Amino acid sequence: MFPGLRAEVSEILAPDFANLQVLHEALDQPGGIVSIADYVAARLGEAQMLIAHDLRQFKEHTSRDMERERRLLFKRLVRPRLEVNEVQAEDLQGTFTSLLKKETMPMRQVHKTRLSQNLTLEVGNPLQVAEEERVRWALTLSQYIIEAKLPVLEMIQESDDQQKSWARIFGSRRAKTLRNRATTWKRYYIWLLLNRCRSWPTKVPDVVDYLEGRIADGCGPTAPQSLMGALALLETVGRVDDRIKLSKDRTLLDVVKNMQMELQGDAADDVQWIDPSRMHLNGTCVRMILRRTKTTGPGRRAVEVPAYVARDASLAGEDWLGQGWELYHSGAFKDDRDYFLPAPNKDWSGGAKKYLNMQNLNSYMRYVLCLVKKPLRGGQNARSWNESGELLISGEITNFWSGHSGRHWLPTHAANIGIPKEQRDYLGRWQAGAQESNAYVLSAKQIVTAIQREVNQAICEGHVGLTEGELIGELKNYAEERGVHQRDGRWFHVMVRMQGHRYGLGTSYPTLEMLMEDDELEEMVAGWAQTVPTEESSKKKGPKDPIAEKPYWISTSRRTGFRRLHKKSCACGVMYWTVASCEEVEQVPKAGVDAWCRVCFRAELDEQEEDDSSTSGSSTSTEEER
Repeated sequence: MFPGLRAEVSEILAPDFANLQVLHEALDQPGGIVSIADYVAARLGEAQMLIAHDLRQFKEHTSRDMERERRLLFKRLVRPRLEVNEVQAEDLQGTFTSLLKKETMPMRQVHKTRLSQNLTLEVGNPLQVAEEERVRWALTLSQYIIEAKLPVLEMIQESDDQQKSWARIFGSRRAKTLRNRATTWKRYYIWLLLNRCRSWPTKVPDVVDYLEGRIADGCGPTAPQSLMGALALLETVGRVDDRIKLSKDRTLLDVVKNMQMELQGDAADDVQWIDPSRMHLNGTCVRMILRRTKTTGPGRRAVEVPAYVARDASLAGEDWLGQGWELYHSGAFKDDRDYFLPAPNKDWSGGAKKYLNMQNLNSYMRYVLCLVKKPLRGGQNARSWNESGELLISGEITNFWSGHSGRHWLPTHAANIGIPKEQRDYLGRWQAGAQESNAYVLSAKQIVTAIQREVNQAICEGHVGLTEGELIGELKNYAEERGVHQRDGRWFHVMVRMQGHRYGLGTSYPTLEMLMEDDELEEMVAGWAQTVPTEESSKKKGPKDPIAEKPYWISTSRRTGFRRLHKKSCACGVMYWTVASCEEVEQVPKAGVDAWCRVCFRAELDEQEEDDSSTSGSSTSTEEER
């Protein structure tokens, strides 16, 4: 398929790249060689550097042929493509319309809804098609009324033709209106079922908590009003008494108005942008690639960044990452997709070929919280934890944990136990945009996994900084506002106090020991591009001293070998993976570089030019005076 590449590499790239020109264009993109090398290495199980070397040689060998192909393509593009000078607009419209009627894919892209597609294909009478679509969505909404057992259900059950009665009680509302109400209520119905274990809202917090979660997920400004419209429709059609209608509750209406004023933009979805094909698990950690976050993505300094989770970071001594890895790559979830988590199938036995949006993902996470039982220490092994028969939390307070709660937990506890900010910035990937050399990639794994292990050890053995009294107080107030009290025994949240004013689990660390290869053990101890600390240096500096980074780096050109000096603190646009090699230096070298980067050293070079010009002017004036 691609002459010059190994057969196994060519077979992996062939399904994704139609021809040689497409592959060459992808390799020309910034970071293209690294991305494609990661993609191939994950499937072959080879070193990423070897694959990148082969791709780089392949690109250089085929560059001349690609230039020739581009020139020929340009000549073909500038030629007149229509022999007839004038084309009537109605002919173009007729051709386009006939194409939509014959080809299914263009028709689906232009007309998203089934009603629009049917009308475009001219399937039967347009009025009949619209009525059938209206009846379909009316019956969909009727299922929610049946589940909620609203008063209108008794009247419908007494009729001879129940299906026709369900279609008629929605009045003259059009199919589009019913469809929008049904899709909106379906999302809320899933949340209500998972978090409240009922199919109909009975009080104002049932609606407010859901909308607060939507706001935390970054919903649009019309989301609250759309839900209220669906609620009003079902209450009206379902014959709910006006005195108990939530859609007319003044408090709820005021809350919705305030939410609409507050809402702004969409939030980034970090989890779903994990690349499934580039995940890697070993005895040290799980490595993932985040393609788009709040600090990375298209248009940002860092297009994508790696993320790491230490394999032995565990409180109960269970290899949850290993078990999750096996489940994720089992036949129940095995599917080619470019997002991380699929939606569950109908019987919850595996994943469906459907994207799981942020809102439903958070709902499922809260549903899992409802199933967690209270942990108990006991048994013959003092380090083990058992599951009791009591639920840890009540479904009424699951909305206290938003989908973004997890991202704040580790940085907060890392700061509480004294880890410096220079290292904590790697947890939020704030260092990704501040560095353009390989310093970030080489340091991130060591620093992130080391922080995870330090926090894990502090929780197990106890630490004075692990205090969550304020957070637990907020949780108690949140629960009491919803009628859930600690004395009910339905949730248990206390801090385990140890000697010396420490808080922790009182277990020995580590709770989980993984069998690692020699290279993985060396990597965990020494880190990438870091020396193994001696005992004296460890006592002198301590484990929490920030890693000193070199402020400058030298890039070497692939073709000419030209060496240019850059600043790490400057965003000049030169990426470390686009050059032949890079070298970090502590200070500006007096020799060994051919030039300074014009962008990084703009102020210094401008000052030098001004000094040169002033010196030249002074010399000229002196010569004229002589």
